[in-house]
Parts: sequence; C-alpha cells; structure tokens
Amino acid sequence: AAARPEAVRPEFPAAMPVAPARGPVSVPRPLASTAPAHADATGAAGAPTAAIASRLRAACGDLAILVSVGAVAAVGATLLGAQLSVASLPALWVFLLSFSFLYCVVSLAFWGQTPGMAWCGLIARSEETEPLSFGQTALRWLGHWLTWLLLGLPGLLALSGRSLADRLSGSCTYEVPIADSPAA
Repeated sequence: AAARPEAVRPEFPAAMPVAPARGPVSVPRPLASTAPAHADATGAAGAPTAAIASRLRAACGDLAILVSVGAVAAVGATLLGAQLSVASLPALWVFLLSFSFLYCVVSLAFWGQTPGMAWCGLIARSEETEPLSFGQTALRWLGHWLTWLLLGLPGLLALSGRSLADRLSGSCTYEVPIADSPAA
C-alpha cells in the first residue's frame, strides 16, 4: 500500500501591521507536533498566548473606537435635528451593537485582529492555528460583550491562557512576535 502524504498545516497569513514605528511583523509559526494546545500558556503554534494586560489594552482600544463612533452618531443625529433623550437611547444602543458586531466580526475574519488588537500586537487564530471563521468571530464578539456585561470577571479566565471569548469560539489569542529590525 502506498504511503499517504502527511497533512501540511497552513502557515499564518500576514497580519495587519501593528505599528509603523515597531518594525516588520512576523507571526508565530505552527509546530509540526501534535502537542496539546495551551500547555504552559502557549498555543498550538508554540507562541505564547496573550497576557491579560495586552488583552485589556486591546479591549480598551476597541472600546474607545466604539465610544467615538457613538459620539459621532449622537452629534450627527443632533445636527440633523433629532432630539437626544432617554427615549432615543435604545436606538443608539442598537446602532452601537450592530456597529460593534460588524467591526469585530469583519476585522477578525479577514485579518485575525481588530484595530485594538493590532495596536497591542495580538492576533486571534483557531486552535489549529488557522484563520477564524465567521462563526468563530461572532462567538468571540459575544464573549467580549458577556465579559463587559459581567463587569470583566470572565476576563480572569485569560490568566490561564484563554479568555471567555477564546473558549466560546474555540480560538486562541497570541502575541505577535516583532521581528528585529535589520542592522543598518
């Protein structure tokens, strides 16, 4: 019988640049072994999972963008003649939830990171180190909102290497190693 070729694990695709001043970005490479994922706070790629401080900075960065969009929407509605009152808050919340869903799902599905995650040097991948599916990104979005609604307490799960959003979506958040700048 002919030997079957071994399955080749795909490499991470290139991520959005983290920051121009920090140099070129390289992403963690998957290991050839089938070691259990997340042992000793490392993922299946052998790269360290993201620290809780980095995750919190990324979440606050994304929240700042969301608050800014909400402020622009409120000012825009006022300039168009709408009266902002308690009765109009549910409409603003629906808009913000819809925006945050698209903001999170689209950026994670296409680039593996939200702008807040890119700012902090984080990338999300499935447990097999493949890009996330749209379903996984929607579950991550749900996990993020559940964490905020529960006053951040589920965020303590990230101390073990995987947050609530990671666990719900079957993904892992890695710190993107920054390649050393070439010597001039």
